[in-house]
Amino acid sequence: MHRTSAARDDVRTFLEHAIRVARAEPDDPPLPHLVAWQRRLAVEAGVLPRHARTNRELLDGALRLQRLVRGLPDPIVASPPYDARRAQAAAAGRR
Repeated sequence: MHRTSAARDDVRTFLEHAIRVARAEPDDPPLPHLVAWQRRLAVEAGVLPRHARTNRELLDGALRLQRLVRGLPDPIVASPPYDARRAQAAAAGRR
């Protein structure tokens, strides 16, 4: 996704909607137009859209998109799995 002000504004608006529905009905399934909006934004950002089963998961996706348009690393790709972190910490401790 281009880091233009229009892209940031679009993600910010989506995030505001996601916050609103997650506060009101966190465990309900997201509305179809919000799911489609999230998919479009994810494709524009160049990442695979994640399937949101609840409004809370939709909010997680919106926060992920916000990080991406700010130029921050993708939190899903950036952190290694738990076991890999444990192995890295163990290896660092042995040095």
